[in-house]
Amino acid sequence: MDRDERARLEAELADHPAALDAWRALAPSHQAEWLRYVAEAKRAETRARRRRKVRAAMAARSTADRGRAE
Repeated sequence: MDRDERARLEAELADHPAALDAWRALAPSHQAEWLRYVAEAKRAETRARRRRKVRAAMAARSTADRGRAE
């Protein structure tokens, strides 16, 4: 997998600590699936949009996880 794409995605998530925590809690195989989803896009604009979608999904996941913990 593209290390640069992983770094860009983690930089996108870094501004959202809960989303970054949710990302880090994923199994490596699930991280690889998300990275593949982002990296397979040909245009930079599409990759950027997909990184934002991953961030939103991780933020939603962290919110859902908090709801279960309460």
